[in-house]
Amino acid sequence: MVQQHKREQRKKHKKENRKRRKSDFDDDETPDADRHVPVVDTETGVVLKGEDAPVAHDLDLWLETHPGYELRLHVSC
Repeated sequence: MVQQHKREQRKKHKKENRKRRKSDFDDDETPDADRHVPVVDTETGVVLKGEDAPVAHDLDLWLETHPGYELRLHVSC
């Protein structure tokens, strides 16, 4: 019974993670200018995405004020 619960929880978490990852790139309800754009710190490799990432219409200014960050290109396999 415990193992079944653990399997169900893992399955639930995988589904939530997939949904969260997808929402970082495919939110059809958000206008393009208001979307958050993932950026990466070139020194540490830390990626800012989701609510932590800058908004598309402020991206140029944000990149100027945060040297060392660059646009993270999403590569699909």
